[in-house]
Amino acid sequence: RLESDAWSLSGKGTPEVASPPKDAHTTHVVELVVDQELGAGLDLQADSFGFLVVGVDDAPGQSLAVGDVITEIAGVPLWGDLDEDTLNDTFGAHFADGAV
Repeated sequence: RLESDAWSLSGKGTPEVASPPKDAHTTHVVELVVDQELGAGLDLQADSFGFLVVGVDDAPGQSLAVGDVITEIAGVPLWGDLDEDTLNDTFGAHFADGAV
């Protein structure tokens, strides 16, 4: 499951992470669209809350916007005390068309 406005991902086991702040943005679940030739059409930047969406291509089309944050993928949190390599590895392990 993918959640935006705050998304999460983890890598090595289950890291100890704090709960998101009470003033965090509302989250929503979206399904990732990945085309075999075009990929996902997303430009992402590692962030302490997961991946910040910094660009979205018109194709293949996503239910995400610049400024959204991916806080989890496939139920795996992306936020917390994760180094960038772990964040990338975790996201990559679950990256697929239809991932939520």
